Amino acid sequence: MSTESDTIVFTGVEGPNCHQFIRTVREQALAAGKPRDDQWIADYASIRFDGEALKWFESLEDETQSDWKLLRRAILTHYAGPTSEESTDQRQENEKIEGEMSDLVLTGKDKDECRRRREDQ
Repeated sequence: MSTESDTIVFTGVEGPNCHQFIRTVREQALAAGKPRDDQWIADYASIRFDGEALKWFESLEDETQSDWKLLRRAILTHYAGPTSEESTDQRQENEKIEGEMSDLVLTGKDKDECRRRREDQ
């Protein structure tokens, strides 16, 4: 007898969100007696992707595709929205600051002697 969790499909667009997908995959691993078998769980999850999510999955490194710990982190990173602790505005501000900091070069003995790479060119 097939249940809803047996037939879960993750598209990344409609249907279950990434948190529901991860939880359902874990439930299936537990039901199969494989809750700690990261390769089995990753294999099970791999046949549950469709559409854009399948395209994304196929673009992942082989190591990520075959290791549930790595795969679930990748799913959350790619599909989960901003956490309640970090708003979209804050995330964008952090990315802007990180981009600006990548232009800095340490040239002296302390942080006050930094200068922008662009200024040297």
